[in-house]
Amino acid sequence: MLRSSITFSRTALPAVACVVLVLAPAEGAKPAAADENVLLQSLLFSEASEFSTGKLQRTDRDGVTEWKVSGHVTAKGLGRLATLNTREGIATVFHEAAKSADKGDFKSADGRLLVVNTRTLENPAYKSGASGDAGYPFTFELVITRRPASSK
Repeated sequence: MLRSSITFSRTALPAVACVVLVLAPAEGAKPAAADENVLLQSLLFSEASEFSTGKLQRTDRDGVTEWKVSGHVTAKGLGRLATLNTREGIATVFHEAAKSADKGDFKSADGRLLVVNTRTLENPAYKSGASGDAGYPFTFELVITRRPASSK
């Protein structure tokens, strides 16, 4: 089991949702987990001023890869989370990752399932005009799970 954690400083409403997308098996060498985390983080949250992402964790176990991203978001950033939580939205991110990484890890085809779950909540520490995490009205957690299609 490989576990990596990266902390980023980048400058919701109760909801849980799920999206499934099928991805191709990896071909060739895959990028280091930390590099893949940085790439995925930058593509997921390209609108950096709308998000404060505290932590991205990646776990690999028995052919299943899971990324957990949590942090704070503005009301405008909720739209980006909604887009990521669609089949097309997450497919776009993984397509861009495949082009940037020049590896097969993110290419779409029959072979792997990609499941996305998002949860957004009101930030109990929110104060209008505050700096740092207290300046974001919502918190979020985004979980992306990639597994073989035959896995349950």
